[in-house]
Amino acid sequence: MEPMLITGRWTVSLDERGRFQLPSSLRQRLESAGETGYYICKADDRPLRIFWGKQLERALHEVASDMEPEKLDNFLLQFGAMSVMQDVDGAGRLTIPDYLLSEARLKIRSQAVLVGKLYYLEIWNETLLEEALGKIHGSPESKEMTARVNKTLPKLSGRSEEHTSELQSRQSI
Repeated sequence: MEPMLITGRWTVSLDERGRFQLPSSLRQRLESAGETGYYICKADDRPLRIFWGKQLERALHEVASDMEPEKLDNFLLQFGAMSVMQDVDGAGRLTIPDYLLSEARLKIRSQAVLVGKLYYLEIWNETLLEEALGKIHGSPESKEMTARVNKTLPKLSGRSEEHTSELQSRQSI
């Protein structure tokens, strides 16, 4: 099964219990792919990450299969202590526990921003996101990556056109 890829930016409101509405278009897309459980995790010095359950579980099984026991135990301790597994509630919300709100510098009754980063979402404090984007925008790394993507897209398109031409020539025989 191909991994679910998500991009986009959504502003969400955190209520008095740290709950936020998962955008319905995003939730519907994930549910149609069979994803119903979510892991909210804190990783290193980054904002919170939200992984869809089945995808993260496959990745964890793969990583765990070839880790040394002590390293695996340390990883699982950190992961277990800094994450929570949840289903969306009846109103379409996820709840961020207090300890994760604090780690991510998020506050109840405030706005947060979800950012789709292909294989997971990040949930950002609005100010910290704008600061991070300000550092990235126009940087040499950003310009290099943009150039690489722009160079790759025509190649991908060309492959598709070659394939289409081949199919059309077969049909005319």
